[in-house]
Amino acid sequence: MKLKIDNQTNYETKDLKALFRECMKQEGVDICNVKIIKTVPRSKWKKHYQKQMDERELEPEGVTESLNYNTHIHGRAWYNSYNIIMRLPEWRYGCSDDRKIIQEPIQELNKKEVTALAQIFIHEVGHNQNLRHREMADWWNFNVDYTNDFKIRMHQKKEKPKHNLQMKRYENVMVHINDKTKKIKRLNNQLKKWKLKQKYYENKLEAN
Repeated sequence: MKLKIDNQTNYETKDLKALFRECMKQEGVDICNVKIIKTVPRSKWKKHYQKQMDERELEPEGVTESLNYNTHIHGRAWYNSYNIIMRLPEWRYGCSDDRKIIQEPIQELNKKEVTALAQIFIHEVGHNQNLRHREMADWWNFNVDYTNDFKIRMHQKKEKPKHNLQMKRYENVMVHINDKTKKIKRLNNQLKKWKLKQKYYENKLEAN
């Protein structure tokens, strides 16, 4: 099985690979090239949902659930090809306390979104196999229960520890001072020995 992924999102590539490999295994597909890009939020969506919300008398929790019935996961594929483009959102719509539509960042896809991602991927794989829509079941009817335990998480960036630049420079100065101090001490000890030898030979010369 050969799977090539060009991941241009902040989702973990290893999570996406694991899910797509399992889908390919279940569908008997050997080769697939997947390009994953972000779903760009559009202002018209936000205005549309705001209008819908203003017309409904729902609590913020109910509004949020209603807004995200659409996962905003999309796909595109070519007939007789191995190439697929998947679009994944990095946000969900939410509702603030003052009933305004907001976009909240996603940390991990929920079960519904993972299921939709697998179903849409399989649908696009069907197009790669030269199948038209009339020759396939609707994508939301695909059974993908085998994906229940898969997780699609956001890549967690590790923050680099912040260094105190002044302290670092001070420590560097102290290293050089200690090094030079040791060298001076060693040279002074050598100088004392040579002065003793000098005195010894001066006394010898005076005796002669």
